[in-house]
Amino acid sequence: MTQHTSQDEPNHETLTAKQVNDLLETQSAAEVKQQCAGRLSDRDLQKVNGLIQVEHLLTDTGRALPPIPAFKLPQNYQTMPLPGEAQVIRPVWRRFQAPIALAAAVLIAVLLLPTALQDGTTTGPAYRGTAEPTIAESIEQGDLAKIQSTFADVEALRAAAVDQTPMLHYAARVGQTKIVTWIIGQGLDVNQTDQQGKTPLMIAAEHGQGDTVTALLGLGADVTAQSADGQTAAALAEAYGYEEIAAQLNQPTGKPTN
Repeated sequence: MTQHTSQDEPNHETLTAKQVNDLLETQSAAEVKQQCAGRLSDRDLQKVNGLIQVEHLLTDTGRALPPIPAFKLPQNYQTMPLPGEAQVIRPVWRRFQAPIALAAAVLIAVLLLPTALQDGTTTGPAYRGTAEPTIAESIEQGDLAKIQSTFADVEALRAAAVDQTPMLHYAARVGQTKIVTWIIGQGLDVNQTDQQGKTPLMIAAEHGQGDTVTALLGLGADVTAQSADGQTAAALAEAYGYEEIAAQLNQPTGKPTN
C-alpha cells in the first residue's frame, strides 16, 4: 500500500501573522485572500478584508482623478536602509504611491483655491479687506455716509436688518449714536420693537451704550416701555450690571446722574 508524503497533501494549517504579513509584502490583499482561503485566522481575515477595501478605494480614486506626470527619482538615488529591513519603502506600499500622491495634490488644491480666487469683486467674510464692507461692518465702523448712500429710500431703511435684527436696533447695540439719530430722523419710530419686543432704548441700555441711551431719550424714547417678557430699559441695564445707566433711566428727567 502506497503511503502519501506530506508534500502530496494540501497544507491546511492556519498561517501565522508573520506569514500573512510576508505575503502582503509581495501580493495584493485580494490575491492573498484568494490563494490562502481557509488558512487565515479570523483576525487575519478581518485585516485582509480591510486592506482589500483600501485597495478598492485607492484604485477608484486613481480612476476618478485626471492623470498627473509621473515623478521619477534620479538614477543614482538610493533609499536609506534600516536595521533589519531591506528597504524603507516596502513593495506593498509602492503600488499605492501614485494614487496617494494624486489625492494629496487634489486636497492641497482645494484648500488653496479660495486664496487663489481672491479679487476685488468677491464678497463675503473670507475676503474681508478686498471686498465691499457689509452693512454690519459699515454700522460698526460708524460709516454714516455709506449708510446714507445705501438707504436713500425710507422703505428700504425700514426693512433693513442685520441677522434679523432691525438696523436701528443694531446701531443702538454697537453704540453708533450718529447712525441711530439719522435713522430716526428719516421717519422711523424711536420706539419700534424687535422680535423680542425690545425698543432701541432697551438694546442700548442692556449693552451699556450710555451716549446712545441719552440720545434716544432726547429723541423721545419711552422709558416706561416693556419688552415681551416685561422688562424695562432700566431693569435690563441693571440686570447686565450697568448701574449708572439704570440710575439715569430711573430719573424723572432721564438725564445722566452726577
